Amino acid sequence: MKPRQSFTNIHLAISEKHLALSTVLLVLVISVMVIAAAGVLIYTVTHLQAQNLSSSSKTEDQETIAQTTNSTLGLEFSLSINTTIINYGNSISITMELQNVFSTLNSVNASFDWTPSILSVQPCRYFDNYVVFTGDYDIANLSLVGEPLIVSGIPPPSCPAFDLQQLLIQPHSTNATAIPSYLDAQLALELSSSINGYYSKIAVDDDQYTLFPVGVYTILAGDEWGQSVLLHFEVVQPG
Repeated sequence: MKPRQSFTNIHLAISEKHLALSTVLLVLVISVMVIAAAGVLIYTVTHLQAQNLSSSSKTEDQETIAQTTNSTLGLEFSLSINTTIINYGNSISITMELQNVFSTLNSVNASFDWTPSILSVQPCRYFDNYVVFTGDYDIANLSLVGEPLIVSGIPPPSCPAFDLQQLLIQPHSTNATAIPSYLDAQLALELSSSINGYYSKIAVDDDQYTLFPVGVYTILAGDEWGQSVLLHFEVVQPG
């Protein structure tokens, strides 16, 4: 018969098992804490790198569109630019479009309701117009804006009037017929231009062209039926 283990030996064995289990648990806890800390560190470094990347460089980006609709007249006016950021010296493309949102032929009489009125003072206006201002403006502070930049060149002393009386616009289309018919009878109600600076009027026959300096600019565009929208772009130094 085997001798019985003493109470002291049994107690020591149990204590050793508890100690071993506590050691294993402690190692597991420390491992989890190390892994969690490493994850936080990796996320923090990656996040900071992403922040530094986005704040240190600006690149030309995608097309941006602003539009508004007059549901009574069935007209949707839209302004689009091919990018909101251009490098100094590069051009920005601006497109305005007037579309009939009705599913039937839309007869629209001329209105001459330019809102804001600054859109009506530019030379040789068509059914729509745009102006460019230096600075970042919105509708709320637009009344504080001074004169727009001259981005279309110096107009001739007399500018032929566009004697539009009526437009007949095809359903869900920008294709229209102008009345009176001596105008360009068939019209595509889309106008596009590309600009990278503005003119300063020195004398009647002496125009000085200046590239857009680095900064933020506001484009205000609208039609003669009182619709208008705003977009912004920024000129940055390349590199």
